[in-house]
Amino acid sequence: MDRNEKLEKARKKLQRYQRKRINTELHSNISEDDAKSIKSQANSLVNSPLISPHSLSKTNLKHLNTKDDILGKNTEQQTIQLLIEEKSDLITERDKLLYQIEQLKFEKKKQDDKINEYLEQIKKNELRENELNKLNEVYIKYYNLLITLLYIIIIK
Repeated sequence: MDRNEKLEKARKKLQRYQRKRINTELHSNISEDDAKSIKSQANSLVNSPLISPHSLSKTNLKHLNTKDDILGKNTEQQTIQLLIEEKSDLITERDKLLYQIEQLKFEKKKQDDKINEYLEQIKKNELRENELNKLNEVYIKYYNLLITLLYIIIIK
């Protein structure tokens, strides 16, 4: 059974315990009007998620030290323990995600540095290429001049 199922089961047990406790209290020696008001108040409280038995009115309900009370308290403690474990797991998961984010930032920085190195190398290569092109143009001019001079010498 996974954690969510255990948590849901514990919530249901807590609600059953609270309903039994309220029904027991309603059948005790109280007036009919008081019983109706307690029942309506209890129904609204029981239907809310994760209510504590202590949230029920102390003046309207007596504390019972029966097996149901102990079971309800254990169920509530189990629910609280499951919630604490779930919170701990979420914190651990958050920490792992934060660590992964930091790793990704570091990797991105490394990649950005490599990209910058490549861009610098490209600029250097372009400058070198421009220098070679200029030199090539000069060689072509000298070659053409040499050819022209040879042609003039041969013709004369």
